[in-house]
Amino acid sequence: MLSNTSSRPVLALLCGLLCDEDIWREVIAALAAEVDVRVFSFPGFSSIADMAEHVLASVQGRFAVAGHSMGGRVALEIVRRSEGRVTGIALLNTGVHPPAAHETVSRGRLVSLARSAGMTALAAEWLPPMLNQTGPVRADVQARLVAMVERCSPDSFAAQIRALLTRPDAAPALAGLRIPTLLLSATGDTWSPPAQHEAMRELCPRAELIVVPEAGHMLPMEQPAAVAAALDSWLARVADADIVRDCTQQIHRYAQLNDAGAIADLCQMFTENAVFARPSDPDNPIHGRAAIRASFEARPPRRTLHIIFNVKVVVESSTQARATSDVILVTADTAAAAVPILTRFDGSFSDVLHRVGNEWLFASRRGQINSKCVL
Repeated sequence: MLSNTSSRPVLALLCGLLCDEDIWREVIAALAAEVDVRVFSFPGFSSIADMAEHVLASVQGRFAVAGHSMGGRVALEIVRRSEGRVTGIALLNTGVHPPAAHETVSRGRLVSLARSAGMTALAAEWLPPMLNQTGPVRADVQARLVAMVERCSPDSFAAQIRALLTRPDAAPALAGLRIPTLLLSATGDTWSPPAQHEAMRELCPRAELIVVPEAGHMLPMEQPAAVAAALDSWLARVADADIVRDCTQQIHRYAQLNDAGAIADLCQMFTENAVFARPSDPDNPIHGRAAIRASFEARPPRRTLHIIFNVKVVVESSTQARATSDVILVTADTAAAAVPILTRFDGSFSDVLHRVGNEWLFASRRGQINSKCVL
């Protein structure tokens, strides 16, 4: 398994049919300073499921994924199998529909051609319809694509064709996406045309659709600068979504630790110089982690239940976010009487969170009580 040894987020780039790392060469160069790029091609793989499992087993932790053509199918299968590990998904020149009735014959003819005449003959037959149909194609791009096809074997091609002919319907996976999603098409792609991607956006209205001019199905090689720019913008959205997720989890974790009476762990959620204003005493904030811990330890014994809702996080930078949340707090005073007195507080918090290392901590947490009643 390949672990993420740097602090950069991981981006898995998935290759399509008959493609290898060269399809992404310029895109990798443009993005490598910002993300830890891992490229996956699938020579010899005969199922989309096995391709997805290979990627999941090869990358540790959470990662963003971008899939080109067949790689887009693999990306959606990865999300279907392990949604919690994927931070964002980009789908290039692809589709979600199951195999059409004619595909067995048409794709089988190409496999027969590869076996009988070789991969150079296959490239001459298969590549031209894949390239830009609205204008000229650079000779160097054509030469690189032919060389890429020639690096594959007929057996590997046949295996990938079997994977495509047994591919699952990916529409449900696309429709269920809740992570930043990018759809990339090209005006000259007649294999996976813009209309196909527009239909995909209708399934996933949160998705952003970009149609690149003067390119065909081999978009990452035909227009790499446009692809890199689109992926860079999408990765910024992925990063913001990750911050929102992490800060939201911290707000809920604070409530859980508070209810558990885990004061030491709770106070480690504050920065060293944090400011904390109790909801019951908002005009007298406490300064510093040590003083905050002392205030919690001096609190009379009680049992609590915090219900957190309406969490809203605004990302201000890669190291700072602001958040608001509402809270219902039920307390049971266990010291005052044999039968605990239950009190309900309705309140809210306003937070500033800072990234310290790989963790988001409270630099400021200010609460207030809006109403109170004895139950």
